Amino acid sequence: RPKAEEKIEDKANKEDKALAESPEAEDITALIQDFQCTYADSNYIHFSTRDGSAKKNLDYEPVSGVLEFKEGETSKQIRIPILHHEVESRQEEFNVILENPSKETDLGDPSICTVTILDMSNHGTITVDSTRYHSDANPGEISIGVKRSGGSDGAVAISYRTIDATAIGGESQNDGSDYIKLEGTLWFRHGEAAKTIDLVINPNAHPNQDHSTLIVALQRPLSRHTRRGMCHGHHHL
Repeated sequence: RPKAEEKIEDKANKEDKALAESPEAEDITALIQDFQCTYADSNYIHFSTRDGSAKKNLDYEPVSGVLEFKEGETSKQIRIPILHHEVESRQEEFNVILENPSKETDLGDPSICTVTILDMSNHGTITVDSTRYHSDANPGEISIGVKRSGGSDGAVAISYRTIDATAIGGESQNDGSDYIKLEGTLWFRHGEAAKTIDLVINPNAHPNQDHSTLIVALQRPLSRHTRRGMCHGHHHL
């Protein structure tokens, strides 16, 4: 390694050490810390939860604290655990309140959020719209309707797949198959009641065949979120 580079590096290290040990360095550090505290003080807001018909530690875990917005940040999230209990109640509410903003921060509207806890016990029943579907080969596609009835609480999912009968499934329209095999999962969001499975029919397969049959099977339903909070903003007057 050239001696000239070593001398330059030694000189830089000595200058850094001298600066770190000097009184000016303490002043610089204090100035930076003071700036950070001043900046944080001008970009924060307090939040807390308040009971309504929903009660803390029974229906939800109470939270409170301070949200700090750094330079460039425009949004934050407040996470509130929703508790499960055996008492039957279709709908309960509590509030999340923003208050006491920093001096340089304005409290806008809405500053109060009402969280509605929904009892997600009625997930409903998922079935196909019809037990038989008919399609010509020429259109090339058929939509199988899937419906959710008797309730639509929470998010639910159901798996589906095609099963060969007299029709033969394949991977593409160029492999001589009657239709394209399908397998997947349908997700119903809270309140959703209808979905479709789009099945591709091969118009070029077996043109002289009178008809062929395949089966679309629904299986392995899954539900989650037995209780869920939904937030609605209210103007603070």
